[in-house]
Amino acid sequence: MKLKFKLPWGNPSNLGWSLISKVTLAAAGILLISSRSSAEDFPIVDVIKAAQQQKDIFSMLSALASDSGTRFPNLPGDANANFRMLFIKGIVDAESLFALPQDGWCLKGKPDRLIGGRPDYAQALEPGEQSFTYVSGLATTDSSDLPLLLSGAGPATGYITGLDKVLPAGSIPGQAVVTFVNGKTEVLKPGPDGKIRKMKDGKMMDIFSPAYGTKTENIRLPAVPEKKVPEKE
Repeated sequence: MKLKFKLPWGNPSNLGWSLISKVTLAAAGILLISSRSSAEDFPIVDVIKAAQQQKDIFSMLSALASDSGTRFPNLPGDANANFRMLFIKGIVDAESLFALPQDGWCLKGKPDRLIGGRPDYAQALEPGEQSFTYVSGLATTDSSDLPLLLSGAGPATGYITGLDKVLPAGSIPGQAVVTFVNGKTEVLKPGPDGKIRKMKDGKMMDIFSPAYGTKTENIRLPAVPEKKVPEKE
């Protein structure tokens, strides 16, 4: 599905997709940092959806951090366990916010809308029901340029985090959507090696590396169902 614009001055394709992409994303409060110029290479509907959902998740994480002082959820394991704290604290009661259509992490296609009950809401965001990578151990007072949320691995090769793990195919070819500690959300293009870089201290750095300031041991990937080995007859 591609976003179609009805503009009084003609077909949007005649104006250049790059301009329209930037105007539309800016209106949604999303910063585009990309050299993409083709509508086929840049599914803007998916980008806006991912970015808006991340902004919403960030708002909820911030509300939880406010309740606990300054700290975002900081649990071991996967991203799902950390996001489940939002259900436990009564900040959210629907799983749909955490799923992106056709995303490689959301193996169930979409959440089953079953969240369980108090005290642990164990059925909320089970493996295969959510799409976002999360960096735990951060607080609202940490450096504003540290990444907190991530989505959008490309379907060809995925992209590589500081863990040097290739992420599954996502819904946004060749793009990554990153939300930082200060809530700023950017659309970034991974490099040829799959790493996502930004300028820091005069150097282009992988934003998921220790050199940038990210603790790789705190990168929480979405949980996926365990692969079952077929029983031998």
